[in-house]
Amino acid sequence: DIQFNIKLLHKMIQFCLDKNLQPVVCVLPVSSYLGEKFSDSFVEEQILAYINQANTQNCPVFNYLKDKRFTDSSLYINSFFFNLCGRKQFTKVMIDELKDKNIL
Repeated sequence: DIQFNIKLLHKMIQFCLDKNLQPVVCVLPVSSYLGEKFSDSFVEEQILAYINQANTQNCPVFNYLKDKRFTDSSLYINSFFFNLCGRKQFTKVMIDELKDKNIL
């Protein structure tokens, strides 16, 4: 249920804020094979719009879904999960971007 998930994400964000943590929402990347299955309008209307509904606290949102740095199939075990090389590459980029935005 989409509304349940929106409320759950909202509660997760609020929980972090209540514990004086800095929440961020991260849409993880997928391989180009899988990413090509999602139109830009689908991503906007069915993923980002729901995140925005839940994110009334305006915490940072990082959307890597179709990020070209992470679409190469050699970075994945399958269309969804990074292999070791992909995990290391993504983690470095994510940490650098969190530092750039003074979140870490």
